Amino acid sequence: QFKAPRIKLVSNLKGKIFESSEIPDARYYRDHLRSAVRFSEGIEALSKEGCELFLELGPQAHLSGMGRKCLASTKISWIWSLKKDSEDKKSLLEAAGKLYLGGLSPDWKKLNQASSFTYVTLPTY
Repeated sequence: QFKAPRIKLVSNLKGKIFESSEIPDARYYRDHLRSAVRFSEGIEALSKEGCELFLELGPQAHLSGMGRKCLASTKISWIWSLKKDSEDKKSLLEAAGKLYLGGLSPDWKKLNQASSFTYVTLPTY
């Protein structure tokens, strides 16, 4: 069932944020596959909304490189979750660390749930 987004969502077909009454449906996604994408305009729309941290979720970091070319601001951080020729877990933890440095609070316990890390108490001096 298609529903209205709960967060602001950019339409790459229009290059702007969806109106609150718009619901991306099957026709939208079909058109997205068959039509020109306004990626640059979508990135600019997010920048105008005050976004300064972009996280790319996917197997490679192609869109982050394209996004960098769309916006020349040095205030913007481009983070990717996975990177070709890099261990997935390492890339994901690096992305979480960068998100933390950017002011967000990842759920570290969930991130490390499947890992075999040992927690130790460090000296307080």
